[in-house]
Amino acid sequence: MAHGNQKPRYSVDVLQMCPVCRAPYGEQAGRLLEANVGARFLHLTCATCSHMVLACVLETAAGKSSFGMLTDLSFDDAVRIRKKGPLQADEILALHDYLTKHHHIDL
Repeated sequence: MAHGNQKPRYSVDVLQMCPVCRAPYGEQAGRLLEANVGARFLHLTCATCSHMVLACVLETAAGKSSFGMLTDLSFDDAVRIRKKGPLQADEILALHDYLTKHHHIDL
């Protein structure tokens, strides 16, 4: 897996255009976050409007498919969060306590 200051680009043959401005991504638009057998997890930034997408490209015997979601995470943010792992129950409860005590939110 490449990340950090390295900037390898990957062909995004299934995800061809930005979902926001519809501009084409180009041949080397994706940055690889993780690759497994039959799947790639990519971070894309549109060169036209700068919106970012986290996407998964799946390859099976039946062909290729992809799905993605808009994000405000930079590539480096996505790498950092990916390394952190899933949230634990005590972290979620601590956030709930903080929001209800300090921001007067009734959750």
